[in-house]
Amino acid sequence: MIYAFYDARIPQGIYSGAGFEKWLRENSASQPKLLHMTQESLMRRDAGEVTDELYPDVLNIEGIPLPLEYHFKPGEERDGVTLKIPLAVINQVSEARCEWLVPGLLREKIVALLRGLPKQLRKSFVPVPDYADACLKAMQPSDKPLTRILGEELKRMTGVHVPEDAWQQQEIPSHLQMSYRLVDDEGRSIATGQDLHQLKKEHGDAAEKSFKTLPVSGLEQDDLKDWDFGDLPETVSLERAGIQMQGYPALVALKERVAIRVLDSKLKADQAMKAGLRGLIMLKLAQEVRYLQRNLPELRSMHLQYAKVATAPEGLMSHLPKDLEAELVSLIVDRTFIEGRPAVRTEVQFTQRITEEKGQLVAVANETCKLVSRILDEYQQARKLLSGSMPINLIPMISDMKQQLDRLVFRGFLQYTPWPHLQHFPRYLKAIIMRLEKIGYAAGRDLQHMREMQSLYSQWQEKDQALRKAGRLDARVDELRWSFEELRVSLFAQELKTPAPISLKRIEKRWKELGL
Repeated sequence: MIYAFYDARIPQGIYSGAGFEKWLRENSASQPKLLHMTQESLMRRDAGEVTDELYPDVLNIEGIPLPLEYHFKPGEERDGVTLKIPLAVINQVSEARCEWLVPGLLREKIVALLRGLPKQLRKSFVPVPDYADACLKAMQPSDKPLTRILGEELKRMTGVHVPEDAWQQQEIPSHLQMSYRLVDDEGRSIATGQDLHQLKKEHGDAAEKSFKTLPVSGLEQDDLKDWDFGDLPETVSLERAGIQMQGYPALVALKERVAIRVLDSKLKADQAMKAGLRGLIMLKLAQEVRYLQRNLPELRSMHLQYAKVATAPEGLMSHLPKDLEAELVSLIVDRTFIEGRPAVRTEVQFTQRITEEKGQLVAVANETCKLVSRILDEYQQARKLLSGSMPINLIPMISDMKQQLDRLVFRGFLQYTPWPHLQHFPRYLKAIIMRLEKIGYAAGRDLQHMREMQSLYSQWQEKDQALRKAGRLDARVDELRWSFEELRVSLFAQELKTPAPISLKRIEKRWKELGL
């Protein structure tokens, strides 16, 4: 193995030995692109293979052209390609997109990934270089992880499924993993490394503060009471440290007012926009909202039942209303004006939405409160039964049910749970009650069912908790969450039935299909 400048200006005849080493020493300061490769592969390449298309100067992420640097650092973390990231924009950089590196390195990385598979899997993809070439032609870099798309393509070609944990990414050579250099406004290095998630964890808060200082003339506003500020663009261009970046304008709910802010990621903007739009609608319809608050059906009894509800899971608390009345009103407004409807970005759209839908507020409120009352009735009954004295041999099952109950109903659950799933909560809670009623004479069968699902469910819990801590969403993980709820109904309360057939094998199959 040797290390070389991957550059078309390497003179012929010095690919090895003392001549190459002398040329390397004399030209190390002037050559812009350095790569790690074998002597054999270097000798096979000609000048036409070293192009800006294969080894670009920038990587476009979310519309932001971020500079790439190529380094000759054998044995060091920065060996290979480094992405230069201004602090203000680090929260916009997709880890999955960076797994794809640059086109000129992608084939070598795919080969390394295939060769790192366990032998029983690897033998299905021989010769490895041919499969790498076929996959390379069929795939396009995206914000989906490289291994997920590679696994899908291999399965399409051969029918062989590659489990996510079979990829030995930690064994991939350093030069085939993206390095990162975080810089301040003056372009000075703040931090470097190959773990983007860790860099975000350490510097994400500072990045958000830095992003807020970017000048956005004439766009950000405070104390909004109506949509009188013109159209709200989906993105705006900003500049920091000489790099053009994107900001994401959104309506933001700030206590009792609404403002326009430019946020540093689309995910944050989407989350903020829902609450901000709701807030602006409630200000616009202040009289109707006050009437709604005074006339919520069965509010007093629901308040008493809600008093013992668990606190929200970690990662959700800051995004959710603080009391039941606020949750109910927010849910009613969302269902009436926002959920399942196109995005609102203009004054015309805002006015039209309110005009067309405000007549449904009372009907939606009655329907919503009726369902929530049923949910809290079932919740109270399940909680009371679980709080009773139980034989010691039932403790594992009781603990499992308490955990399930707290994950279903918590402070803020009405805002966190999509309405289509919320409608199934009475059945999920009734299933817990029925499981408790049976457990006295069927403890052995209950324990067996619980243990059968525990391994896969624990894996799901780990992914769910990691996402919440990182403030991220993943539709695949959310989909499986509801599959596990249906599985519990099927295992412990079959009489209640499920909307579609469900089993542990079906979930395992779907897990693989989703690439988790």
